[in-house]
Amino acid sequence: MRNRIRSTAGPLTSRLSLLLLLLLCPIGQVRGLDLLVPSQFPTIQEAIEAAQPGDRIEVAPGTYFENLDLLGRAVTLIGIAGPEATIVDGSLLTRGPGEGSTILAQSGEGPSTVIEGLTIRGGSGRSETILDALGNSTGVFEAGGGLLALGTSPTLRNCHFTANTAQFGGGLFADGGSGLLIEDCRFSLNSSLQGAGTHLRLQTGASVIRRSDFLENTSSTAAGGLMIEGAEVLLEECEVRSNSAILGGGVLLQDSPVLAVGCRFVQNDAILLGGGVLVFGAEAIFTASDFLGNGAGNGAGLGGDGGSATLERCTFLGNAADAEGGAMALSSNAFELSLSHCTLLQNSATAGGCLFVPSNSTSAWTMHGSIARENTLPTFLDNGLGTVSFTNAPGPPPGTGNVDLLPGFRAPDLGDLTLAPGSAMIDRGNPLDPPDPDGTTRDLGAFPFDQRAEPLEDLTCVVVDPCSGAVTATWGIADDYTEIIIRHDGLPIASLAGSAVVFELNGLPPGQHELCVEPHYLTFSGDPRCCLLDIPAPPPPPPVQALACDLNPLDCTTALSWENPEAYEVIEIRVDGLLALTLPGTTTTAIVGIPAEGLTTISVDGVANCSQHPLTPVTCTHDCGLDFARFIRGDANHDGQLDISDPLVLLSHLFVGGSLLCEDAADANDDGLLELTDAIELLGAIFGLVPLPQAPGPGACGPDPTFGDPLTCSFSPACP
Repeated sequence: MRNRIRSTAGPLTSRLSLLLLLLLCPIGQVRGLDLLVPSQFPTIQEAIEAAQPGDRIEVAPGTYFENLDLLGRAVTLIGIAGPEATIVDGSLLTRGPGEGSTILAQSGEGPSTVIEGLTIRGGSGRSETILDALGNSTGVFEAGGGLLALGTSPTLRNCHFTANTAQFGGGLFADGGSGLLIEDCRFSLNSSLQGAGTHLRLQTGASVIRRSDFLENTSSTAAGGLMIEGAEVLLEECEVRSNSAILGGGVLLQDSPVLAVGCRFVQNDAILLGGGVLVFGAEAIFTASDFLGNGAGNGAGLGGDGGSATLERCTFLGNAADAEGGAMALSSNAFELSLSHCTLLQNSATAGGCLFVPSNSTSAWTMHGSIARENTLPTFLDNGLGTVSFTNAPGPPPGTGNVDLLPGFRAPDLGDLTLAPGSAMIDRGNPLDPPDPDGTTRDLGAFPFDQRAEPLEDLTCVVVDPCSGAVTATWGIADDYTEIIIRHDGLPIASLAGSAVVFELNGLPPGQHELCVEPHYLTFSGDPRCCLLDIPAPPPPPPVQALACDLNPLDCTTALSWENPEAYEVIEIRVDGLLALTLPGTTTTAIVGIPAEGLTTISVDGVANCSQHPLTPVTCTHDCGLDFARFIRGDANHDGQLDISDPLVLLSHLFVGGSLLCEDAADANDDGLLELTDAIELLGAIFGLVPLPQAPGPGACGPDPTFGDPLTCSFSPACP
């Protein structure tokens, strides 16, 4: 399926700018000693008392019945086996009566004091006078069942706060300080008067709560999961599920700037207002967040009572109010509500399935680029001060660009509210708005349909045969593609059907190559998947060996023989550079003709199986026109007989310059030289003193069998 993009980019206010600064400033400390509990120190508290800044207190698995005081130590307190195996239980009040907080941080602890990998349970809090923002007492309450942080800012990582109780902050109560960093923690089954999971208030700096869960906490008045009061907070990828209270079943935001990114508020319940979240005099921004299956008397997903809420790319699905505002409800106090590109589906209430605003309220609200379908009618029951634009809702409601169309969700019954291909919501938004991530006009709803092709999966490239440069690429299909383009070193070389999963390429030369597979859907191209290929260069092949060339002067043919040190693809034989024969690569003999006259070069070379480069040729040279005239050896005067006149003709040639028609005939001893010894041998042969001269002869004509001497024989009359 094509990728669905949910943008997490949303508007920021100046009051939230400190959050970015906090994210850019990581917390660190100098590493000191490792203090081991219980092998070196029998209790955690004893290790804390002995610790120096930068030390690390490593707690072995087990259950430790202690109420800890961090004493301002800038140390790391860590359960080395994680929170499931390492439990600190504060139920025995080991610090004394009234000291019911499992962990106490009241001595200036800052971010360098780290609590990690612990389950913190059994705490009952400590009596504290709670002051308002002006310093006036609001009363004395038991606060901080699991952790009580007074004017301090410890760092919490991978901790579980469970089964703690207090009036304020059953799991965690932080009052004052410069802000906390809470990462990968879980707050579950805690109970309180308000802020059962966590209660953060009156902090001078920004807090970050990241990838943390608030599950099944219960408050008897407000904020079942999380209460933020007078504190600047970033909530990132948190889940708030199955918490309950009278007000703000999941979260209550009071007098605070809060940014929630990628959070989920699921199945929380409030008796009165704000099942998922209650915004009370706060400035809240929600981006890419979900409000699912929450319940309340009013405003099951979100309640507003003074302040403002800005929501972008958020979903409200299946929230149910007993009275007004299935998805959202506002009180009569002035409130500013803005929804941009949200999806609201199947929310229910007796009045205002999506939104309820009292008729006497001065609250202003806007909805833009959104989808509001299958909610209890009327969809909006408000004070007449709302503006709806480029939204799909029954009616449609008055306003610019509004429509009443089936949205075309992919699988709404399964909670999948992404748009299916062909949905009427695609490109239906305001063309003046910034485009969707795929560069097209904004879609309606929380999930833009990415019209770009989804990248291919699992591209694999294999060099099948480095000799022929054969390569095979395979991949997996991740979407419905119109076409798949193959690129070699950036240039398109093939267009395949959208269902293709393999491509074969031959003839790549040695060296590095980039092969890319790029999917296309209609006019949109997806990101290519590429692989680098390295075709190795083959080593130079050796030439043939032991070439022998045997010339037959009778028909000007040469018999060739050689040895092949390796297998070749073909053997090529050339005569004076011209290809004469192409033979199988295993051949080791051949016969080739040469011209009758002139010096001729015969070469034997070939093509190696892998390199496809010609071998270094091996050559031999012959001249079929030399010494091939027929004669009788010793017959110097060419009368066909051996007699006394023959040595006389030779002597005349040697001493007075007489001419010879055939020098080879006068060379009686066939040593390639004409000299006195030839005349003496002829005389000896005539008188029977020595054997007759060597062939050809006597009486039989033929060519010189010892080819290559400097003597010539152009013609012998005795041998026509």
